[in-house]
Amino acid sequence: MSKMANLEKNLYDDFGNNEPIIIKEIDSENRYDMDKDSFRKYLSRLHEEDKIERFDNGIYYFATLNQYFNEKSKLSENKVIEKKYIRDDNVVYGYITGYSFVNYLGLTTQVPQVIEIVTGKISKSMTENFSTSYKLKKTRVTITKDNYKFLQVLDLLTDYMPLIEVDIRVVKDKVFNYLKGIKLTDTEIKKILIAYPAKTSKSIFTAGFDEIVYSLKKENDNVSISE
Repeated sequence: MSKMANLEKNLYDDFGNNEPIIIKEIDSENRYDMDKDSFRKYLSRLHEEDKIERFDNGIYYFATLNQYFNEKSKLSENKVIEKKYIRDDNVVYGYITGYSFVNYLGLTTQVPQVIEIVTGKISKSMTENFSTSYKLKKTRVTITKDNYKFLQVLDLLTDYMPLIEVDIRVVKDKVFNYLKGIKLTDTEIKKILIAYPAKTSKSIFTAGFDEIVYSLKKENDNVSISE
């Protein structure tokens, strides 16, 4: 089997159909025994030979064929954005914020034209445009599957309360239900709160969210929030 055919097989085994293959996210030397430049060239050749499809620069995928329409499948933009900036399987490194999150909780009827994402995958704020525009923000703290929901709520309290169209009691109920099952240590909560501006802790108290924060603490941990 040629090196290119072997790479094609290994890529398909690893990713399957309609999943983004993002060059810069792959450790090609350890996974496929080739440096990044060679890896990029081989992927380009696979595309030229119609073995894989290109979604965008540096992003490929194995398409499926619709026999009835004789058309190849299109890679989901949402999948690409999710894998690049939000999560890869159970590893979480980003989250949706802003209008999209407020709308998701049912706190506004406004539909965002730009989707805001906080991510640990960038070093400075930037935008990315496909059919939808994405505003990407650098995270304040390390994002994990355990803390990202809490971070979403803190972003809401810090920057997005003016977007809310419902009574504060409804907000508290929605947030409480959204955070159910989330448990963090006292140290984790304090470390996160320190990374936010003073107005965040103030909002927690003035809006009556301190009880919700206390509910997140793991058993035998005591959370203290300073205004």
